[in-house]
Amino acid sequence: MLLGAKMKEEEIEKLVEGETETVIPATSTEELLNRISHGANLYSDLSADFIQEKLIFYGKSLFDWATEMTVEIPNDLDESSYRTKLTEIANKLQKANNYCSAAISMEETISGGSRLTKDDIIRAIVEDYKKRGAKRPAGSIIESLANSYLSETVSTHIAAHIVKDFWKKRIESIITVKDILEQIGMSLHVEAKHLTR
Repeated sequence: MLLGAKMKEEEIEKLVEGETETVIPATSTEELLNRISHGANLYSDLSADFIQEKLIFYGKSLFDWATEMTVEIPNDLDESSYRTKLTEIANKLQKANNYCSAAISMEETISGGSRLTKDDIIRAIVEDYKKRGAKRPAGSIIESLANSYLSETVSTHIAAHIVKDFWKKRIESIITVKDILEQIGMSLHVEAKHLTR
């Protein structure tokens, strides 16, 4: 039996009873590499378009936000530039935490709204027509209206989840840079103490 092929009822029963072997088609290394390469190219095109142009929140793309929230570690750190970097980190961390809190609240609000079932939406549409005394359209039209509402809600929920995860990752990234800078600062402090002896 080939994977993906439609099974007959008796084949399913034999499979359940353990009488049928599943044959997995062999894939060559070259074919596998071609598939991976094709997937990587699609991912690259999609991510470049998506990150730089498609997902805009708070007036900026993911790429713009990532660039703005990046903290560069300077090659030469002295006491003054160290303080400046720590202040920059504190400001960016505060901003990222504020946006993350808002994103979490938005996602929770949207996911609460998306808990409606298709039946609930159809019922609400029908009730709306009854209240207005309007002639109700065909069931297939009402169903497509419900599907449209659900797909928009799902898309909005996915976007909210992406934004929330983005800010969580930004916070993690800034904290990582802060930890690295603190290690450098301790090293500078030890060096300065050693030189003054």
